[in-house]
Amino acid sequence: MKGTVVLHTEFYDPVVLKEGQSIYFDSSMGHAYLVAEGCDQVEMLTVMTSSEGDLDQSIIHAAHTQLRCLST
Repeated sequence: MKGTVVLHTEFYDPVVLKEGQSIYFDSSMGHAYLVAEGCDQVEMLTVMTSSEGDLDQSIIHAAHTQLRCLST
């Protein structure tokens, strides 16, 4: 990871993640990554697994839907 993000989750206090750090959590709970104050840009890799065979397509569809909403 490059930059600094704040991970907000449904059940826990926010966690600040800095360059080189990582975290493991149950992503079935609500969560959001926000660029930390004072940081202009973040580059990060996320990895997830699921027993659902089409999870990747659901996530891609949701991301495209959000991007369309943000651009209007």
